[in-house]
Amino acid sequence: MRSMTGFATESISTERYDIFVEIKSLNSKYFEFKLKGSDIVEQWEPEIRKLVFEKLKKGKVDIYIKIVEKTAENYNVIINTDLAKKFEKSLKELSNELSILPEVSLRDFIGLGHIFYLERISETDGMFEECMKLISKAIENLTKMMQVEAEKIISDILNSLNIISELTNQIGQIYPSSIEKYKESLKEKIKEMLSENFKEIDINAIDNRVLFDAELLASKIAINEEIVRLKSHIEQFKNIMLSKEEDSRKLDFIAQEMFREINTISAKSVDLKVIENTISVKAEIEKIREHLRNIV
Repeated sequence: MRSMTGFATESISTERYDIFVEIKSLNSKYFEFKLKGSDIVEQWEPEIRKLVFEKLKKGKVDIYIKIVEKTAENYNVIINTDLAKKFEKSLKELSNELSILPEVSLRDFIGLGHIFYLERISETDGMFEECMKLISKAIENLTKMMQVEAEKIISDILNSLNIISELTNQIGQIYPSSIEKYKESLKEKIKEMLSENFKEIDINAIDNRVLFDAELLASKIAINEEIVRLKSHIEQFKNIMLSKEEDSRKLDFIAQEMFREINTISAKSVDLKVIENTISVKAEIEKIREHLRNIV
């Protein structure tokens, strides 16, 4: 498991050329690739893209490649003499038209387009193979950085899972007493209501009524099953995190299920402390899901 964010560079210098490679990666739901650099690398884009995809699979990847050739043996300089003559003729005609003395020099033609061309007359002299080696090495260093970052992320996620587990245990302990609190509160309300209308109060009748309503409530707000499932999801999540299984989508699905269970517990709860715990659990799950977006 690794992060999707990282940065790495590699370079080489020979008698014939210098090559510099820079690679950056950011988290992305899909694989996004962008190549920039010297003109010569454009023709290699399909091969470079394939190599990067095979190694990284996901992420927004930007690669910059600069190649400086130190010799001219691979190039011919082509001069468009006819076009230069036409430029010169036009400049002289403009000079006569404006009554300005013509001062035309070779320097004036350098800035004009389409007069000088560079033509490659030989192969890339091993530059492509060397460039691919550098990219592979840069990706190797990049993934090492990503793995270090992933270890920090995993540590944070496990810490969040421990917090969720502790809060879930607290909810399980609070839940039975919340029913008892409800019974006492309901009994007092019934007593208060009946005392306003009747001189004598049948305590047994009140207890039976409270018991009936409490059982009815308990059936509606029972969270035992949700707690069991939530604990199961936590253990399953931990087992995947600590194994060699690399499936961030599966982990995200489990996190969604965890959120669904705690949301149900929150909706059913009548105890303020339980509700406070569910809010804290939701916050930790959101932190986990945010981390999952940056690992693959």
